[in-house]
Amino acid sequence: MKRILCALLSALLLLTLTACGGKKSAEDPSVQPPVEQPDTPDSPAPSVAEQSLADLRETIRAAGAVLGCAYLGSTNGETDTDLTALLEGADCLTAYPFLREIPAEQVVAPGGWDIYCIVPADENADVAVNEYGWLTEGAELPEAGELLYHGSGAAPVYLIANESDIMPNTQVTVTAADGTAVIYQPFLSLRDGSLAVPEDGTVYDFTVYPEGFVRETTA
Repeated sequence: MKRILCALLSALLLLTLTACGGKKSAEDPSVQPPVEQPDTPDSPAPSVAEQSLADLRETIRAAGAVLGCAYLGSTNGETDTDLTALLEGADCLTAYPFLREIPAEQVVAPGGWDIYCIVPADENADVAVNEYGWLTEGAELPEAGELLYHGSGAAPVYLIANESDIMPNTQVTVTAADGTAVIYQPFLSLRDGSLAVPEDGTVYDFTVYPEGFVRETTA
């Protein structure tokens, strides 16, 4: 009888030890809590100005153009190159907020009263602005002269140009990363005062015209 009792006690003790060994206390230092992975920071959202420029570039590309140009208004003889002050209240600043953030080093002012903005479609384009006109005695045709501005990275450029209503005085050359180059002299049409752009569609006009404005077309 004693042998049977001892055997039962031994079996009971073995089962108890096995059960205890199968579980680990929550306070057991060998049990490590799951490591929380830090959240991956999202890319900062573009500002309103950056988004407006990105949207305009996409519109220019969709139109099949290499660059966009807009006539923004006149300096009215003012010599101040703070263009956001000169254009304050103009519809173009509302339509294109990036115009407020173009720095002074991207303002080219060889002389004149018309205010233009040049925006390449390609973010990796090369932009050059030269003086333009009858620059040498006896020249039969106008030509490009001194380099006034050169930049890469497709930064938008302000031009304050054109002392004459019939003759532009700047030449813009935009060269895309694939080598496509467009040469353009910004000026206003004498027919209706709109921005004159080439008929081949390489220049996109993003001027904000007054409500009801209708561009005259050639017959």
